[in-house]
Amino acid sequence: MNIFTFTKLGRTLLLSAVLAVWGTVWLAGCVGGDKPSELVGHWEYYEGATRGVPEDIELFKDGTGVIDKNVSSTWKVENKRLVFLSALQALSCDYKVSGYELILTYDGGNSTTFVKKGKSEEYKKKSAESPTAKAFAEASNVIRSYESALLAAVAENDFGKFTKDDLIFDFTDVNKNSKLFNYTVSDDLSTFVATAKDDIGDFKKGSTITAKYNNSDFSFIHSSSQEGVVRKSIPGFLR
Repeated sequence: MNIFTFTKLGRTLLLSAVLAVWGTVWLAGCVGGDKPSELVGHWEYYEGATRGVPEDIELFKDGTGVIDKNVSSTWKVENKRLVFLSALQALSCDYKVSGYELILTYDGGNSTTFVKKGKSEEYKKKSAESPTAKAFAEASNVIRSYESALLAAVAENDFGKFTKDDLIFDFTDVNKNSKLFNYTVSDDLSTFVATAKDDIGDFKKGSTITAKYNNSDFSFIHSSSQEGVVRKSIPGFLR
């Protein structure tokens, strides 16, 4: 073997080695691509939908996992959706992960929030300090004050035989002091609406929270044009 042949062979071997390493890295990237590292870990239920939804999820980097602490499962991301497969259940849903928060959104529109194990208290404190949560805390308090005033009036009069002026609730004062929402009520006093004056965190300008009074069973039905945000920001707000 002359020096030229040896050099050429050496280059061929070197090129082959480089290609082999590159191929290994590329394949590893493909395998890891459907199992993002940000999803790996132990996730615990925090709030949201529960029907047909796991409450404890542990995901391993090899694509295996444990659901509700005792059900073996596999998982992957396919077409930007998180897919779980087990002997008991198959689940495919949209997902959003941010730090130690994981939100799964299902085809029906309901969602569930999970938090990394051991981070619930830290997450709760952080959520309570967010602009969205503070805004909804205000709306929640004002709506409940209105409900109390309305129920007090109902207890003293037949529904419909009193006016807004008879309520122990000052709309002018409330709206003057609120920089976040504009509060209004229907003529029959049955529907109370909080409308966002501007963007508030995740809640957009013009979005509403509505408390509708049902005088057949003396209950309130809360709804929102952005219910997912309400559920996320104020657990238990929608009764």
